[in-house]
Amino acid sequence: MDQIGDLVNRVLRGSEMVMANPETIARFKEKTDQVKEIELLPLEEALDKLFEIRRQQSSGIADKIPGSPSWELPIEALYDEIRQCALFGLNGAAITLCGILIEFVVRYAVFCREHGAKVKFDSEAWEEYRTSLSLRRSSERKRVNLSMIARSKLS
Repeated sequence: MDQIGDLVNRVLRGSEMVMANPETIARFKEKTDQVKEIELLPLEEALDKLFEIRRQQSSGIADKIPGSPSWELPIEALYDEIRQCALFGLNGAAITLCGILIEFVVRYAVFCREHGAKVKFDSEAWEEYRTSLSLRRSSERKRVNLSMIARSKLS
């Protein structure tokens, strides 16, 4: 089977299933009835089954995922990606994107604090600011009191 087929079958199998030597499986079957053998499905059939499972899971949580707030920043696109990951059960990716979102929002809060709380988003100024933050050595970066940023009223 190809790598994608193996991947899809592993996803269908879930984290509770393991592969083992047939002799080991036979020994466990003698001791318990909780051993379950899963046959490998052809790629198309495995994909259909996986998509059906994901569709059912998505249907169950779709109305529970909060809507996207309106922002004039690229934050909205990132937020929407997080929502898509949650919708399709890609929780690890959603968590990673949440970390990126937090970093982006903190940087934007610092940017607003330094440029005025009601600054209109200027992509050129933001890019210059973002680049200067990431290229400076950590010892040269300004220290920022994050609790002060959180308390400031940013519009």
